[in-house]
Amino acid sequence: MKKILFGIFVLLLSACSNEEIAESPQLEEGDTVELTMSINVPEASSARSFGEAATITSLYLVVFDKQGYLAESAQATDFNTNGDETTFKVTLHQTTSKRIIHFIANYEIGDLAYGSESEIIGRMTVSGNQDAYWQRVELESGIANDEATTAKMKRVPLLRNFAKITASANLPNFTLEGFAVVNTLSKGTVAPYNTHGGGFANFISGEACLSYDAIAAQGYEGFVPGDATINSELPAEDAFQDTPYYMYERRHPGDNTTTYILLKGKYNKGASTYYKLDMVYKNAGDVLTYYNLLRNFQYAVTINSVTGNGYSTIEEAAAQPANNNFSGSVLTKSLLNISDGKERLIVSFTDTTLVNTDKIILKYKYIPDINSNNANNDAVDLTLVKQGEVIGTVRKLSGQDSQGYSSIEITPNEPGNLTLTQTVTLIGGSLSRDVTFTLRMEQIMEVSCSPTKVAANVGESVDVSIKIPNGLSETLFPLTFLIEAEALSLYPNASEDYMPVKVGASIVPSKNGASSFGFEKELTYDDYKNIPVQNENKEIVCHFLTNKEESGSTVYVHNKYFNLGEASFANDEPVIKNKTVNIKKENLRASNYPGYNTSVSVYTDSNYSNEVASCSFEQKGHSNNKYYQLREDLKFEIPTTVQTLYFRFSSNNYYATASTLVSELESGTQKTLFFRYD
Repeated sequence: MKKILFGIFVLLLSACSNEEIAESPQLEEGDTVELTMSINVPEASSARSFGEAATITSLYLVVFDKQGYLAESAQATDFNTNGDETTFKVTLHQTTSKRIIHFIANYEIGDLAYGSESEIIGRMTVSGNQDAYWQRVELESGIANDEATTAKMKRVPLLRNFAKITASANLPNFTLEGFAVVNTLSKGTVAPYNTHGGGFANFISGEACLSYDAIAAQGYEGFVPGDATINSELPAEDAFQDTPYYMYERRHPGDNTTTYILLKGKYNKGASTYYKLDMVYKNAGDVLTYYNLLRNFQYAVTINSVTGNGYSTIEEAAAQPANNNFSGSVLTKSLLNISDGKERLIVSFTDTTLVNTDKIILKYKYIPDINSNNANNDAVDLTLVKQGEVIGTVRKLSGQDSQGYSSIEITPNEPGNLTLTQTVTLIGGSLSRDVTFTLRMEQIMEVSCSPTKVAANVGESVDVSIKIPNGLSETLFPLTFLIEAEALSLYPNASEDYMPVKVGASIVPSKNGASSFGFEKELTYDDYKNIPVQNENKEIVCHFLTNKEESGSTVYVHNKYFNLGEASFANDEPVIKNKTVNIKKENLRASNYPGYNTSVSVYTDSNYSNEVASCSFEQKGHSNNKYYQLREDLKFEIPTTVQTLYFRFSSNNYYATASTLVSELESGTQKTLFFRYD
């Protein structure tokens, strides 16, 4: 995937200027006073995504005393809009004590219970793309018709409670067709309460509007309703827009629900493809940082260059790291070694999927000066490598390996039904490197053998098929499958496949990790994409040949992201051949033989059901050296699979039996059968 160069410019939306207004008539303290005030009306285009033109439909003034507790509230009347300024009238109680006034527009305050300004104003929220506007003004001398009150009430700039996002591109090789924003909030707060510094964030200083950095310096990261939900639904193909997009304020969550942009465009007048962009910038330390999407700011995304096609589907683009995030982009995702020409930061991997709680090691090396090539790993900031949804524990190991790498031992959490993602950041000088961990249950792999029965010959073809799901993330690739036949009876068909041998611990469960060998099948992402989809799966076929006659075996397939796959094939029932057994009479004797020309039957089984021959023995030798020898040469046929012969005769209603190995009879040496009576 090629890289998009971009810029995001942050513009404060509210107007910051003053104009004179008419003075109010003098009234005595304690009485009510009718004041004429004015506010800045936001431009009509600023709320197009929020339904209606951006007009003020209601305005309330909520007044607090100097301790910050509710004093009164009143609704403004007699609106008169002239350009971007709206004047109105409101009746408040005159006082010389300090007052704090919150301007609340387009939100019905209802009956307010007594409480502090943080309690009352902080819980005001809107939803359903309803826009709201707010400002806070302190009147040190109280409320009157004097110059101090008049000066404070000129053109009070109301802050929108939403952010504006635009995207543009003016390139000869790229046509921007539209953009969409993913992972936005369902609700927004009316006012920017600062949970870090206390009080409310100040967006205005004198007559100047504060910059993004100035507001961030206050510790303000955005004020999000506790019950807000995230809309993570991907846009339809026709939902990409070229007009501004408006969203409720959102702080960067630091997890896999980060708000991001999907771009739709054509590279070199080709087909429409999709790109994913993160809302990021380089901070003062030149480290890539996510924006908090603060209210009242415009985030203007400008595409500066495009060097290739994006992803072919919205789903693919959304599933991948963002194109513009240097430390985690599609282009640089596989680059473990980053340098800006001065420094170098290296990590052992940038993306991994975890399917169990086995510990893994992340290695890193930081070289402050590439001219010296001396590592200073202690200078790497690891504070963002921490426990989270995926990572259970983190332990920095002492020392360095022979190549100068330091190591972090990471223990994952137990995987569950949901797929979780956590990104950690290593920072070395002005360089940063994002490493993404994905925790999920094992992927499902189905293995089969074809044919399931093969002839008991060397060189018979056996195909091992591996089915894996469609839609796997590019970050998993290349996938390497280790294939091992339990009987070690297969080898790759070199005319069809190249699969190198892999020697090591066996993947066959019954072998308990003993040394063995198998063969590795590697699948690249490009190869994977080219495999046709069948029933939501893709099938990889590996071609093997048998290396021995009795080749039937269970075949196991292993990949760290999947279950252990297994299948089996068997040999056809062999055609059993017969062989002739020739026994010379002088080579077979009998002990405990009763004589009398007793007939002895010969069997191929211990159940004495398959008789193949019969014989008898005659007495030989003299009185002190008598023995029984086969009366005549014996010749018969038996299956080649028979290894033992069984002999039996009957005498006086009793059976006597003996047995011997066929190989001993065929050896040509003398053999004695020792009969035993049952």
